[in-house]
Amino acid sequence: MKLIPVAILALASCATHCPFYNPVYKVLPLQYASADLVAQKVASEEKAAAPDALLEIVADSRQNSVIVEGPEDDVARVVRRIRELDVR
Repeated sequence: MKLIPVAILALASCATHCPFYNPVYKVLPLQYASADLVAQKVASEEKAAAPDALLEIVADSRQNSVIVEGPEDDVARVVRRIRELDVR
């Protein structure tokens, strides 16, 4: 049996009950930083700032990319933060 993360269940629930919720998806390839470390850091920052936010941040270590999904404003903020961390 495959376990589904609670955040994904919350998004699925809102997607079916909240017609105004239209998530945005971004795939951010990183040049310098490790996608695993960046995703973990940004996800923990976001969870501390807004524990109930409908935001998913995951790493794709094979392509060294971070995938972000959620409301447009939140995704834009997370994209800016990831760009700040992807430096030499």
